[in-house]
Amino acid sequence: MHTVQILTKRDQTIKIQLLNNPFIDDFVQQLDFVNRHFNVCSYIQPIPYRSKQWNQNDINKQIEIIVDAITNLNDMGLNFPIPTIEIICEFLEPDDTSRQLLNRLHRHFTTAHRSFSHGEPVLTWEDNTPHTFDRPNDIERFTHYVHEINTAVHAAELYFNNDRIRNFKTRYECQIQFNSSEPIDPNNDPQDRYLIDIKQDHFQYFSDQPKFDVWLPLTQIQGKDYWRAYFDYDDPTKWDISTNVQYSGCMAITDRSTIRDPAILEYLKSYGITPGPLQYGMPLGNIIEGKEYVQSLNNNGIRCVII
Repeated sequence: MHTVQILTKRDQTIKIQLLNNPFIDDFVQQLDFVNRHFNVCSYIQPIPYRSKQWNQNDINKQIEIIVDAITNLNDMGLNFPIPTIEIICEFLEPDDTSRQLLNRLHRHFTTAHRSFSHGEPVLTWEDNTPHTFDRPNDIERFTHYVHEINTAVHAAELYFNNDRIRNFKTRYECQIQFNSSEPIDPNNDPQDRYLIDIKQDHFQYFSDQPKFDVWLPLTQIQGKDYWRAYFDYDDPTKWDISTNVQYSGCMAITDRSTIRDPAILEYLKSYGITPGPLQYGMPLGNIIEGKEYVQSLNNNGIRCVII
């Protein structure tokens, strides 16, 4: 069985005993790869995310970015489904209408990016609708502007507080990230090897047992995890609400029982979803030494990772 040691900048050691299954064998190979090629960092992530006080000036900045991106996509003949006037008029306060508009913008990004990057026969902004588009002539320009929309949406939604966020007891996940934007050697930047698809027969190793300490992080999915969808008043039956479909070697130290919170259970069941392993995620193992040092990993507290 494999073990991983995390050495903190305070000279503490956190030892993780990984599980013993075929997925873990693949994961360890990828962990070794990213550990050799990318710088590692760590931070403590609150669930739900912390909302900022409404700042209309910053909101206006994000609106400008989104409108500019949509204008450029339309100039390319790609027929973005939401008119720019709707973007300009709606973001005056964090109400339900503007929250749903953010959800729509995000789904158009994820769906367009998926249909394009996966080489699907029909490129679309939204599944099962007439909102399709032809393959862009300028791929780099298309990619840039759809990602501009995604980035601006995530920047804007930090200002959207609501009852679900306010009434939820905060949990925390410690994220151990190998930063894809920081290769150890700038002349050797293997981005095409950073994310690996989970094999179909490895989804059997997902688990709804909260006994595990270490999981694949839910920060590396194309879309949202189920509790993020709950806080965003989004529809969890949509294709881009999920847990992991890829892995990079990154890890999350956490109590994944967040998904069993009564409010989230009620929300999922209202959409006909009974939470199970696929809503929890992929467990990696347990901390067998140094669990008391996890808080030391806040604000880039890792010295190195040893496999």
